[in-house]
Amino acid sequence: MQCTAQIAAGAFDVDGVRTGARTGSAEMAGRRTLSSCRSSRQLRGRRSEGSARRLLLRLLVAATLAGAVPAIGAEEGATGLELLRAGRVDDALGFFETRLGEDPDDLTALNMVGAILCIKDKPESSIAYFERALRHSPDFLPARKNLAVAEFDLGRYEAAEANLRELLAVPQARRQASLFLGMIASESGRHGEAVRLLEDAGDLVGSQPRALISYARSLKQVGQADMAKEVLAAARTREDVSAPDLVDSAQVAASLGLVNEALADLERAEALDPELAGAGRRRVEMLGEAGRDEEALAEARRLATGTPSAGLLSLLAKLSESAGDLDGAIEALRKAIQVEPGREDGYIELGEFCVKYRNPELALEMLDLGLIRMPKSYRLLVQKGITLGQGQRYHEARRVFSDAIALRPDHSVALTALAVSLILSEEMPAALKTLRAGVERFPDDFYIHYIYGFTLDRSRVEDMDEATEMLAEKHLEKSIELNDRFPSAYYRLGKLLAEKDLDGAIRNLEAAVRLDPQLTAAKYQLGQLYLDSGRNDDGARLMQEVGEAKQRELEQEQMPQFRAVKTSPIP
Repeated sequence: MQCTAQIAAGAFDVDGVRTGARTGSAEMAGRRTLSSCRSSRQLRGRRSEGSARRLLLRLLVAATLAGAVPAIGAEEGATGLELLRAGRVDDALGFFETRLGEDPDDLTALNMVGAILCIKDKPESSIAYFERALRHSPDFLPARKNLAVAEFDLGRYEAAEANLRELLAVPQARRQASLFLGMIASESGRHGEAVRLLEDAGDLVGSQPRALISYARSLKQVGQADMAKEVLAAARTREDVSAPDLVDSAQVAASLGLVNEALADLERAEALDPELAGAGRRRVEMLGEAGRDEEALAEARRLATGTPSAGLLSLLAKLSESAGDLDGAIEALRKAIQVEPGREDGYIELGEFCVKYRNPELALEMLDLGLIRMPKSYRLLVQKGITLGQGQRYHEARRVFSDAIALRPDHSVALTALAVSLILSEEMPAALKTLRAGVERFPDDFYIHYIYGFTLDRSRVEDMDEATEMLAEKHLEKSIELNDRFPSAYYRLGKLLAEKDLDGAIRNLEAAVRLDPQLTAAKYQLGQLYLDSGRNDDGARLMQEVGEAKQRELEQEQMPQFRAVKTSPIP
């Protein structure tokens, strides 16, 4: 990992002189990403740090030749920079460390030591020097810029973003700050903001492949697919594109439907860096996304004969199941646990597979095995409780959910699961008490608001219980406000409004069906309301789609479900 990855954007600042070269064959090497980021940045590899160091040295020399660095005394500054020009990085570091020994508050020396540590591929160590300089002089622009770049390079996006936003107010730093903020926004899924920021950066976007790929990713997400393809093509054809960049490019290309181009990018990435982790798994995923299932399964099986990751084995299990090879799927999931016995997802995936094929006892055995190895695993406890609940062992499930809730403050999934188990066992007062506490503890959790609204509606003593009805309506509306892509909340609200607000009921039920065309209960209710409102053709069409057999099952479909424990992306 290297701070040098960013210098081609003119972002690295040595005591007031910004490097400005628009080059960098190794500039994108070794970047980290946020652990919550869903991009293929997890597959990132490293290039030779020697070429990157030489690049930064060349730029430092160019900056020095372009004009004296004003913050360094002529003779002493020349000595330190001459050492860098000669490639004597350790001697230059020693020179500026000696200056710090003489004056610990020397801003120039603090900034230079930090910058040289970045050259030496030690951005973690550089942070303290930039921060010391800023404590003495918060307006010292070179240290602020270098700190932001180092934090970005380390994947500390939140800290980098705070410093970069301060730089937005500085005219000479605005475009560079916009560039990095745009890349952060893109990788964090804030695509509209990313497009605006990257366009504010102007031609700096073309200074490095990562920026172009970020721009293409976000353009696609805001509906500008044609322009995204053009920008991505510009990134893919650059000579300085790195193996990790090509992995990112492949992901964006696949999202644009350019599967052949995506596969070609992965092939190029592996040719550039044979040690690049995860590229094989991504190739299997892309073959599957392209509908080339047989090829995907064959490739997954081939890769599994080596030293496969748990993530690859999990993918092999899904492909095997789709092909009807259930024994192969089980074997892949078992092997995934053997490969990474400390990985929670392995036990959860195998447990879910067993429940799906009506073997809940084996599922519980697998989850208990995981809990023997990880007795304080919140996720495994929640999954065990869900499995017990699915087998109608509600009392045991509630005990397990309570154990999970005691493990961590952020226990919304366990709390909603506990409430669902109470609802399914017809213990409405206890469910309402649990959910009342839940919406206070987790006011921004859409699912808790939905379950609370559902339970309030079902718990009304009689149709005239107006206060409870209004409270149910309020929480269902809150659920939709927090997540406007959740069809069940629209369905429940539409059903609730049917007797008093026909237009509102139809509007919500239409939203539910639009979001989930397979939500039969919503189709049935909407069809009934269409008929009641005189829209006979629309009503008849929906009722025909539902069918008589489905109509008899609707009451069961209305019940809330346990919220699944999400599995984590595996590199």
